[in-house]
Amino acid sequence: MKNLINEAKQIAADAAAEGRPLNDAERATVEQALAGAKALKADAELRNAVEALGAEIGSAKPAADAPKGNTAGERLVNDPSFKAWHAAATQTGSFDGRSVTNSPFVPVAGMKATITGASDDYAGTLVDAFRVPGADASYARDNSVLAQLSATRVNSDVVDLARVLYYGGGASVNNAAGVAEGTAPSESTMKFEKVSIPVRDFRAFLPVSNRALADVAQLGGLVDAFLRSGILEAVEDEIVSGDGSGETIEGILEVSGTQSVAFDTDLLTTIRKAITAVRYTGNARGALAVAMHPADMEQLDLLADSGTFYFGGPAANVTPTVWGIPRIASVAIPEGTAVVGEWSQGMLFERAPIAIQLAPQHSDFATRGLTAVVASWRGTFGVMQPAKFAIADLTSGS
Repeated sequence: MKNLINEAKQIAADAAAEGRPLNDAERATVEQALAGAKALKADAELRNAVEALGAEIGSAKPAADAPKGNTAGERLVNDPSFKAWHAAATQTGSFDGRSVTNSPFVPVAGMKATITGASDDYAGTLVDAFRVPGADASYARDNSVLAQLSATRVNSDVVDLARVLYYGGGASVNNAAGVAEGTAPSESTMKFEKVSIPVRDFRAFLPVSNRALADVAQLGGLVDAFLRSGILEAVEDEIVSGDGSGETIEGILEVSGTQSVAFDTDLLTTIRKAITAVRYTGNARGALAVAMHPADMEQLDLLADSGTFYFGGPAANVTPTVWGIPRIASVAIPEGTAVVGEWSQGMLFERAPIAIQLAPQHSDFATRGLTAVVASWRGTFGVMQPAKFAIADLTSGS
């Protein structure tokens, strides 16, 4: 390499001493000498790199048929396919980096372990994972029962309801009738029931590190949405199934005065009888809806007669109804039960709306750099006319 460089320098020096440019032959000789020197340099650098690799992994136990005394690096550079590729990659006098993608696969026996991207212990630490920006916050449940209720704000911790009894023992009696002149009609009676409903407190909290709240701009919104949806889910569950004991709300399935409808023949027949009970026995005059568990809703959608779906089938694009009234799917409704009712008769009483507060003083959170994110809601629920709700049993075995 030194001789080639000196030859090129001498030709250039002679031309400079004569005060003339290089002629074509001299220029070709100089370029050839420089190209040869560059090729020798590239070969030397590659050999040094390969020898270093061989020294690094030379402690690997060779395969039984591998020549003794040969390092993995030596076996690599002596492989015929590697030699052919290297010659093509350096034919211009310098190493062509684009040829790396065409380098041959050369099996080298005797390696103890393979460097892969299979785990973080190996090459996986060098590969960045694809990061989807943001986070999916669509985890909130569809609180479809809550959406059917009337709501009002109250300023007391107790709500008193005065119910007019239209159904059941001791109910109001209407004795209106035609009478002869000068004759008094039979006396009608109107029965009331006073019900006191205490306001309940609903709370949820999530411990979050102060660093996370400061570093992740989206985290505050996600925590806020998560806790709010959790409060709404808990309220809806109790509006349906709460037994009224302790600090729970008395739900529709537990309140006294609703109508019970036993299973009769099939889902459609049972629901139809519940509609009759609500509309005529319960004297409901407002809009009705039937709330069901999604599994029971699926059973209705799949009902078919000789392959023809009753409710339009998979291509239908209509609001789900049954017997002309809307259907509501809610996981708050127990599977195997349908609640048919005039839902405006269910009243949500709100003492204080959902609030989110930060409480770093909780427990030892201040010293640990944590903050308790607390969500709270105060309110209760009451049914104005329980007879305007019918609880239908959709299971034939019960």
